[in-house]
Amino acid sequence: MEKSINPPYVFISYSHDSDEHKEWVLNFATILRNRGIDAELDRWSLNLGGDIANFAEQSINKAKYILIICTTAYVKKANSGEGGVGFEKGLICADHLKNAIKTKAIPIIREENNDDSNVPNFLKGKIYIDFTSNLKFEIEQSLDNLLRYLLDKPLYEKPPIGQNSLKSMKDSKPNKSTDGTKAIMMAVAKAYESTPLGGITLSQILKCTTVHRIAVDRYVEEAIQKGFLKYPDGLSNYQYMLTDTGSKYLENNNIVQF
Repeated sequence: MEKSINPPYVFISYSHDSDEHKEWVLNFATILRNRGIDAELDRWSLNLGGDIANFAEQSINKAKYILIICTTAYVKKANSGEGGVGFEKGLICADHLKNAIKTKAIPIIREENNDDSNVPNFLKGKIYIDFTSNLKFEIEQSLDNLLRYLLDKPLYEKPPIGQNSLKSMKDSKPNKSTDGTKAIMMAVAKAYESTPLGGITLSQILKCTTVHRIAVDRYVEEAIQKGFLKYPDGLSNYQYMLTDTGSKYLENNNIVQF
């Protein structure tokens, strides 16, 4: 694994339940260091005559994350405020209140209980990492989830929000020409309903639309220019006939069903 330029400093809080448990924690911390985490453990940094309380306080204040190895003994000691575990719990709670960092303390479940006491009371409601299994692939899966979080390398990243392609009506000017032409063509379609043969007159169009009289002349002329209407041969310029292009326009705009 690529070495982190600024590896996160992680303090491990645990109870000395047994030699076997202390060995598990030691191996766990070693794996974290081998995979790019600056894991801190009392067995590495505390010598004979060392100040346990000062070590815990300095480590918790410095840590970016605190991994809390939850066993039955740890839960009991934390809830009762007993011994070193109780002291560290007080420091963790104080640090949380001071920095308002809700994700700094991460429960690591080492022993699973049936009475809903897998974590101490001060960690209730926090998402935890399950290390209760002895199966290698499940351990690796849990370890991968933990490392991705500590190293800020999530498996799934939230995609960026794309640019809004919609425009507000106040920012968009309506196409008056297109809208006017459509209004006239709707009037033409209605006028043809009462015209069995030949073309339609301007007066018939006017009866079938609410468009202003002055605007009608303009939009009729635009419809002629677009090839939707034409002047019938031998008839005055105040009579019009629908072209094949105009018929297709009526169909495409759902004005008339063919």
